[in-house]
Amino acid sequence: MVHERANYPTNAVNMMDVGVGDLNVNSKDKIVAVPKKCCIIAPHQKKYLKLSQRNGTGVGVFSLQHSSRPLDHSDSALYFEMLHSKRLTCVVMSSDGSHMLTGAADMSVRLWKVDFSKSMNQGSSTMTTSSAATFKESSHSRDITLVGSFCGHLGRITCLDMSLSYNLVVSGSADRSMMIWDLRTGRLIRALSHFDNCLLSVSINHLSGHIVGLTRSSMYLFNINGVVLAHVAINHTTPVTGSDFLGISPATVGVAIPTPEWLEGVEAVTGHEGGLVCLWKLRRVVTHIEG
Repeated sequence: MVHERANYPTNAVNMMDVGVGDLNVNSKDKIVAVPKKCCIIAPHQKKYLKLSQRNGTGVGVFSLQHSSRPLDHSDSALYFEMLHSKRLTCVVMSSDGSHMLTGAADMSVRLWKVDFSKSMNQGSSTMTTSSAATFKESSHSRDITLVGSFCGHLGRITCLDMSLSYNLVVSGSADRSMMIWDLRTGRLIRALSHFDNCLLSVSINHLSGHIVGLTRSSMYLFNINGVVLAHVAINHTTPVTGSDFLGISPATVGVAIPTPEWLEGVEAVTGHEGGLVCLWKLRRVVTHIEG
């Protein structure tokens, strides 16, 4: 794979001084980014989630200001707490904004049906953690409902993504494995465990089904069946467009996005410490076998 630095005009939130936590392409085909421990709420991208600092087991909902000002985490409209029995480690939204996935230090993944379109009056919710072995609906509050849980990892959950198009959930863990689940039934489809480090980010391309997995030192591209299509070491010596080199700060998130016309051929977008954003394309290598 080869990559090039993103030179396209971007929303001001891309120009942050901290690590990138989530990336998306808005309706104007511009890249939108939020800091680590935050997640953009699709499809309108007017709000975002941030892991709660109150007790570590919840999330806050904030308005996303598309301006040059830094994100303000002091004015949350909604808080949802006690979503897991232990500290929340990651959160992701579905592409239509109807569902939320949460992962935690309790090694479980939970799927929630949500409605963040209602009034943004501050409030919080509490719940007693239910059995993670069942996959059935239970009441939580008028804005959030527990749909089910995915269990199988042997370490804390480090990253998540879901695809409504393919009915898939992908989870990464500190146990250095990636698991692919059936979104509708909660059944484990396959587990991949050949990574050099724990996964920092996973992302599903909602058009192709390709899955991007990012560790501290490598980025992987899989097809929907878990077959590796490409693998690249991603660090400060990564070559860029031939013989040039770019001092790349550590990657914090990798996103597989349905490609707009101006991003033709791009398979992944990565966000880095310091706010750098990079675009990645596949370089196809043809091997001739003699005889």
